[in-house]
Amino acid sequence: MAQLRHLALRCGDIDRSRTFYQTVFGWEFLGYRGSGRSLDLTDGVLNVTLIDQPSTGGAESQRQTGSRRIRPCVPYQSLGPRRRCRR
Repeated sequence: MAQLRHLALRCGDIDRSRTFYQTVFGWEFLGYRGSGRSLDLTDGVLNVTLIDQPSTGGAESQRQTGSRRIRPCVPYQSLGPRRRCRR
């Protein structure tokens, strides 16, 4: 059975989001990535990347965050070799 192991979430304030996930879910902070605009958390099984995407305000920033969604796709062996996840 396939299981989700990694998830990336965009957020307006990664430090505030980090505090929330650590406090509410007890996730452990692993560290910042390259440019410092994203960070990784874990519960020991699931790894979560928080990606900083601050709002600049206005309609353009709302369109940008709403137009590009993260779509997880978990393949199942039981679907057979010809079935694929749809976009």
